Amino acid sequence: MRTLSFFIFFSFAFNLFSQINENIDLIYEYDRGEPRYSGSWFFVDQNGTEYALIGAYSGTAIYKLDQDEATELAFIPGPASNWREITVINNHAYVVTEGLGEGEGMQVIDLSNLPNEATLVNTLDNYFQKAHIIQKNIFEDTPYIYVCGTNTTSGVHIFDCTIPESPEEVGIFYEGYYVHDVHIRDTLMFAAAIYDDIVEIISIADPSNPVAISGFDDPGTYTHSFSTSPDMKYLFVADEKDGYPMRTYNIEDIYDPEEINTYTANIQSLVHNPYTNGIFTIVSHNTEGLRILDTRDPELILEVGYYDTYEGESGGYSGLWSACPYLPSGRIIGADRNRGLMVWEFNNTEAARIYGTIVDSETQTIIENASLSILEPDTTLTETGQFKWVNAGGTYTVSIEAEGFEGIESELVMTPGDSSTVVFELSSLVSTKSTVVDNIKIYPNPSNSNLVKIKTNSDCKILEVFSLDGKKIIQKTIETETNIDLTLKKGSYQICLKDNRMNVIYLEKVIIQF
Repeated sequence: MRTLSFFIFFSFAFNLFSQINENIDLIYEYDRGEPRYSGSWFFVDQNGTEYALIGAYSGTAIYKLDQDEATELAFIPGPASNWREITVINNHAYVVTEGLGEGEGMQVIDLSNLPNEATLVNTLDNYFQKAHIIQKNIFEDTPYIYVCGTNTTSGVHIFDCTIPESPEEVGIFYEGYYVHDVHIRDTLMFAAAIYDDIVEIISIADPSNPVAISGFDDPGTYTHSFSTSPDMKYLFVADEKDGYPMRTYNIEDIYDPEEINTYTANIQSLVHNPYTNGIFTIVSHNTEGLRILDTRDPELILEVGYYDTYEGESGGYSGLWSACPYLPSGRIIGADRNRGLMVWEFNNTEAARIYGTIVDSETQTIIENASLSILEPDTTLTETGQFKWVNAGGTYTVSIEAEGFEGIESELVMTPGDSSTVVFELSSLVSTKSTVVDNIKIYPNPSNSNLVKIKTNSDCKILEVFSLDGKKIIQKTIETETNIDLTLKKGSYQICLKDNRMNVIYLEKVIIQF
């Protein structure tokens, strides 16, 4: 039994490496001296005590997580490998590895007697001898586990763990390509065909008969892993290759997914293993460490916390392998490839979001050519009259302009955790209200054709026609004309007559119905 009791030393040592963190604190860590660490998962006993299960090079390490220290309670040896992944259903853990040798296949570990002991109760090697990863439905309790990247099929083996120590294979999904990882949600399985750059969507409504129902090409490469938003409208896709970001897809129509944005903390480092928990998505970003994203609105994602576990150069297969954010205490556990078990606390900082429109103060219609710019920093949010923005919060001076309207400056106040809606009103430089001047007439109005006639007086020198969003579409001199035929397309317009000093003499809104 080993106990960690020297966290202060580690904190000091890592500060020497200019460790970077924001909104995330390292509570403690545990390195049992293995050359490599990989997967991580958790277990909670009947008393509410939390445990971490970590894939080490030579087996599976099980730790009791106290307030200020981790205690290694058990170690289950297995084939030596850099890859070892774990999941837990009820009080049994299931472990797979890429290694071959004594203990190859899938190990079943009984956790029900913790903290006293954890026992290897079965090793299944008749279905496969090695596998890359093991998953379950993390959003609801089901008895199924899903094993990917096996040496026998390269597909997905589906096991029923109703009898926990004796899982029964009930189905296999195999379409002729290697499946690296899967994400399980409701009756769907999202499969990563890593060497084919494909996201496959499979129905597992009947686990004994998984059926591919949709899929799409990954514009990145090495399609690796997924997570879904709580409402299951969005899919987060991570590629296991430097130079490629995590991509977000709208999957409300699973037959026509739409990519809506990307995320990376550093494009030189790959994004690894996203897991969504409520409004946050936790990412193991390899050399960039632990990253936490506010994905309350997956179309407006913001990184709200990070803890860099690796002091070397960015890129490559170093740093944080895995992170698990589902412990009831709110703590996050993970496995750094070289440092082993890490336990963090996140202060739940949220992003600030704002959704806005710019409208005509008289008609309350959106001004489609309106722009809104942040003065500091110099950023244009929209040139279409509608905008949305996410950041960490603050007060910003904005400039709002549109052709044909009087520009204004205002303030945006953004508060972390809030999603605000704002409407800015601009006053038109031409009014939509008619004026009445003797001897001036526009007729017919409304017009049943595309023709209107304008009778002017001697003071009228300039004719201007505006669309109702403030765009000037006609300007002409009319010094010698007193009767004008004007041809316009179907729609509503503002006709303005001015004198030679550009003073407005007459305004009238005109409707062309033809």
